[in-house]
Amino acid sequence: MMATADSAEVLAQAEMGARLGSLYLQGIPGYFHDGAAGLQSTPRPRIDYWPGLLPMTALDHRVVLDDGRVVRVSPPSSTGTVAQPVHPEPAGAPLPDRVTQLPLGTVAHARSGDKGGNSNVGIWTRDPRVWLWLRRFLTTDEIRRLIPEAKDLDVVRHEFPDLQAVHFVLRGLLGTGGSSNTRVDQVGKAVGEYLRSRQVLIPDDLLSAIDVPTSEEYTL
Repeated sequence: MMATADSAEVLAQAEMGARLGSLYLQGIPGYFHDGAAGLQSTPRPRIDYWPGLLPMTALDHRVVLDDGRVVRVSPPSSTGTVAQPVHPEPAGAPLPDRVTQLPLGTVAHARSGDKGGNSNVGIWTRDPRVWLWLRRFLTTDEIRRLIPEAKDLDVVRHEFPDLQAVHFVLRGLLGTGGSSNTRVDQVGKAVGEYLRSRQVLIPDDLLSAIDVPTSEEYTL
């Protein structure tokens, strides 16, 4: 995109870079190009990487203060692994008599990204009425249905009741990492918007509560 004006001052005031940057994550749901990677027109080698573990004694832990002093940090004498919380799968949300097929994003927000070869996605709502439905609707099986690529993956599900959010880790969706897979969304940034674009059956009473037209109102 190119912008022109009669003077440099007009372009400076327009702040086109900031305006375009604000659109960085918008576009076709499920499609995202990592702008930091750059476009390529010739064959280039791909970089593959994998996580590894080193003993803490092999690393020189130190803190450098602003006055130049160095504080060395000795490895702890004992370490432990904190267990992840486990949330039982909800029974599923029964469909009421009146529902409307709309994108999930009509009632929920989402954000996603990459964690090595895994993609994580969080879905939340600010409306407590929608939350009661959302947490029961978004089961692990439902996520596999809404995101076909995750059908055969190990999916980890967590709930954050205080945030009214459900969080999923899609293990292996990105292969071994964002730099080595050939997906159109290499780093999983568009998984959230893809999920929000999926058509689902939403109870009409929730749509009425947040002032969204229901199926009956669409047909009138």
